[in-house]
Amino acid sequence: MANKELTKEEVLQMFKETNLLFQKSREEMERMSRETDKKFKESREEMERMSREADKKFNEKMERMARETEKKFKESREEMERMSREADKKFNEKMERMARETEKKFKESREEMERMARETEKKFKESREEMERMSREADKKFNEKMERISKEADKKFNEKMERMARETEKKLNKISGIFSSQWGKLMEALIEPACLKLFKSRNIDVTRTQTNTKIKRQQEEAEFDIILTNGTEVVIVEVKTDMTVNKIDHFIEKLSRIKIYIPELKNKKVYGAVAGIKYSEQSDKYAYRKGLFVLRNSGDYVIEIANPFTFKPYAFG
Repeated sequence: MANKELTKEEVLQMFKETNLLFQKSREEMERMSRETDKKFKESREEMERMSREADKKFNEKMERMARETEKKFKESREEMERMSREADKKFNEKMERMARETEKKFKESREEMERMARETEKKFKESREEMERMSREADKKFNEKMERISKEADKKFNEKMERMARETEKKLNKISGIFSSQWGKLMEALIEPACLKLFKSRNIDVTRTQTNTKIKRQQEEAEFDIILTNGTEVVIVEVKTDMTVNKIDHFIEKLSRIKIYIPELKNKKVYGAVAGIKYSEQSDKYAYRKGLFVLRNSGDYVIEIANPFTFKPYAFG
């Protein structure tokens, strides 16, 4: 069966009925909402009232419990104080008793120690006096014996020394002339072997040595103890047993004319060095200030350059 079409009036009528139902439903909802709000408000007021009553009862109960607790705490504190006073009293009585006993024992021990100390002191004094007596006797005997031995030894020693002195003086007089003439040669013999190594340590790479070089040129004569050479540098060493300022000045004068004496050194750097067993008049410091190397014996026949490594030598000629 086919559906019947609604007329416009029927649709409009249905719309009005629906709208009326919707309006009634909304009014009903608003009424129910007002009633709900009223009941909620009443419930909230009832809850607040019940909460105030519960708070009041709780506070009253807490205050009552606090008073009871305070009372019990006070009673416990008083009991603790009473027990503490009793314990302190017993402790003090016990400590005083122990102190008296300890003092008594200490006094007895001290008296015993003093007695033992007096006895020990007495025995020590007696022993010391005996030791001193024995020591005096031993010292007396020892001194008498040593004095006798010393007199005999002195007599023999003096006789022997006088005899040796006469023999030594005789021998020294015999060799003094030979010794003086050969001392310079001995110095050169000690210094020459060490020179190459010493100056190489100062970055002067000398490779050859020449000793006792005598020069005669243009009616001028000069003698040089040790000459050290390489391709570009020369070191001339003056050797003296007793070096003085005058001897250094004379050596410097020779060095200033070295390229006249030896023209072959014209294009080479020439440095000077002095070597002596003894440096009088602080001549070693004088030589250093004049730009010379200073060689000295450092012990056990070991030759060294006394100048610091920062020293810069003067180039002569």
